[in-house]
Amino acid sequence: MERHEYILLNKEMSERLSIGISTLRKWAAALEKNGYKWEKNGDGTRYDEETLILFKTLVQEQKFNLEQAAKVIVSRRQGGRSSERAGVALQKNKKESPEETHSDTRSLTAVSATPSVVTEEAIQSLINYVKDQERLNRSLIEKIEEMEQERRSYHTLLEKIEEERTTDRELLKQVGQQLKRQEERANERDKMLMENIRSIQQLAAAREEERKKKGFFSNLFGK
Repeated sequence: MERHEYILLNKEMSERLSIGISTLRKWAAALEKNGYKWEKNGDGTRYDEETLILFKTLVQEQKFNLEQAAKVIVSRRQGGRSSERAGVALQKNKKESPEETHSDTRSLTAVSATPSVVTEEAIQSLINYVKDQERLNRSLIEKIEEMEQERRSYHTLLEKIEEERTTDRELLKQVGQQLKRQEERANERDKMLMENIRSIQQLAAAREEERKKKGFFSNLFGK
């Protein structure tokens, strides 16, 4: 079994970190995905434990997601390895002498220290960047939620306007039907009135004709 597999299944490690083995596996998978290589020398256990402790701090205290935490740790480790390679190259290219050894020691210390400082600054810069991005994301989410609320309010307003228009159309339809009925009744009344007028006129004409006839015969026999 490879070392990282042993670490993933190590109950003692999960108990030290107060996490479950499944969580430990997820963390290790995130680290490996971002290029992390587990140490296989005698100091590997301590280094791996420190790595996982830092990972836990970033995830549980700094509220990083697994991807962000893994990138921070891998970036830090790569910075440390760069300083080691620089120190080894410096030792190979210089001859051994008391003064040179002392000078090399100072140079190696400077080369080893500087990348560490830069790496820590880079990590802090990355942390600040991630936090800024999180704040920006929260701000964008709030804006999106506000826009969505406005959209829902606008949609609700449109629905209300459409309901009012529907009500107005129904009202106009009812008014139109009522006017039509009134017009029909008025036409019916006019028709009846005209019929009554014609009946009266016919009756008057008949009476006038009868009166004329009576007058004619009266005049005829009266002579």
